[in-house]
Amino acid sequence: MSETRSSKKSEDPRVTGKPVIVEDAAPEPTREEIAELAYQLWIERGSPHGSHEEDWHRAEAQLRGDQSLSKAAGA
Repeated sequence: MSETRSSKKSEDPRVTGKPVIVEDAAPEPTREEIAELAYQLWIERGSPHGSHEEDWHRAEAQLRGDQSLSKAAGA
């Protein structure tokens, strides 16, 4: 085995018993946070009637950090 492989194996939580910590994981946005951003997006778009779901989905995607969804919703 190579050094890289053995070092990765030693870091395996099943081997070490240590918990896996995901540092990049952000907490899910609250309904209030989504609502506030969706309202701001709606205002920026000129407050069109009947498009609240588009703004909600775009806000939700932005807050979750999903750039592909937030750009697609804004297109």
